[in-house]
Amino acid sequence: MFLLDYKRIKFFDDAFIATISTTIIAFISTLLSVYNFFTVFSNQRFNNSFGVFMKFRLLGIFIQSLVVLFYVSPITAFAETFNLGYFHKFMGQLMAFGFNFSLFISLSTSANRFMAIAFPILYMKIFNSQVVRKIVVVSMLMALSISCVQFIDKCGMFYDAKTFIWFYEDSPCAAFINFWLDYLTGLLTVFLCLLVDFFTLLFLVKRKYFDRKLKNITKSTNAQEHVIKLTDVLFYVQSGLHNILTALSLVSFHYLSSFANSDLELFVTVGLIFALAPLIDNTLIFLFNINPAIKTIKVQKIIVTKTSKNYS
Repeated sequence: MFLLDYKRIKFFDDAFIATISTTIIAFISTLLSVYNFFTVFSNQRFNNSFGVFMKFRLLGIFIQSLVVLFYVSPITAFAETFNLGYFHKFMGQLMAFGFNFSLFISLSTSANRFMAIAFPILYMKIFNSQVVRKIVVVSMLMALSISCVQFIDKCGMFYDAKTFIWFYEDSPCAAFINFWLDYLTGLLTVFLCLLVDFFTLLFLVKRKYFDRKLKNITKSTNAQEHVIKLTDVLFYVQSGLHNILTALSLVSFHYLSSFANSDLELFVTVGLIFALAPLIDNTLIFLFNINPAIKTIKVQKIIVTKTSKNYS
């Protein structure tokens, strides 16, 4: 599949830097994906629509991390030449599927947070288990359809071990996929995500304004509402940061890479971004969901204890 050349790697040259950095980043990201995935599954706090979206987003991130760890890093280290074979095309399809699946799930997550904050009663009716299941299936089918198009001859996305970047073949078909299905679809999806996040922010500001005017609520109720609202804000901030990260990745891949003057600069704007984005995604999920989940459970226990003492 690729030509082994152990003399290719020299300390502190471009190939060495690309190999070491992608391996370390992908290894940490893969471990963090597994940890986040099992922690989310074992925590009852995530037995809701947002938790389902987060689990499947983790799946997309995990796929990207695996491709970088077990394909990109080895081929960067040992492949002096590469070919456009089916295995390499499949790796490109797998990478594209993981990215697009996470992207479409992000749009659902943004809509989920908007409804939870702006219309909480309607949110409970709309985001039931059946609707969430359908949203996940549609997102998966959309990501699969984009990846399957690359099966067409001269339409694939490949990783170049010499320049450390992902690229599309030089053909009208690949150019169509690159611009319309990758760039514009991704850009439009991220724009919709950020637009929904903006309106969600407006409702958060509005809710905070009206909350200051409410004085006839018991302290225990205030504490319970504070936990719920804090959770909503944490989920919203996480969703917004994910969308900003995706937007920066698209800009780097499709725009900043055109200004690169060396292989190392190409690697930083394309190859490193593809490796680093899943790690940052995993870190955000850990910081905004795993640790706050433990704190929230403790706060809820304190609230229940105080409330029971007041009634006893």
